[in-house]
Amino acid sequence: MHLIPFTEQYHPLLVSWIPDEEFNLLWGGPLYTWPITIEQIASQQAQNEVSSFLLTDDGNIVGFIELIREAENSYRLCRIIIAAEAVRGRGYGKKLVELAIQHAQSTLGANNFNLAVFERNERAIHCYSSVGFQVTSREEKARQFQGQWWPLLRMEMAL
Repeated sequence: MHLIPFTEQYHPLLVSWIPDEEFNLLWGGPLYTWPITIEQIASQQAQNEVSSFLLTDDGNIVGFIELIREAENSYRLCRIIIAAEAVRGRGYGKKLVELAIQHAQSTLGANNFNLAVFERNERAIHCYSSVGFQVTSREEKARQFQGQWWPLLRMEMAL
């Protein structure tokens, strides 16, 4: 498994992975409005502080991750997704996060990482914890979807 740069040719593929409004919010937070479009993806990717990658396994694209530079050696991991529900739970998420962190360390000089995850996304929280992230705070009413408030956890890892 390895990372490849997320380029414009893959924008339609990423859009195709987001099946509905709830998943869009769970994955993308408030950044993307539903329905997500290629133009929204392109706008995010055009920002200088954003570096995005795809995870490949035997030539198959299985995941996506964003690294956002927040400070000289501090990066935020965002919008992490394993493409197909059928392959989730097989360790791809952990490998994707590990490879992104390794890239950020070796190429960008990063040594501090953070992320935010909705508390209802238990699989993701387990994945991030297994890599070494720890919950640093909880925001009770972070986002509302269909009348329900979604608590948000903030997680950090320093190397």
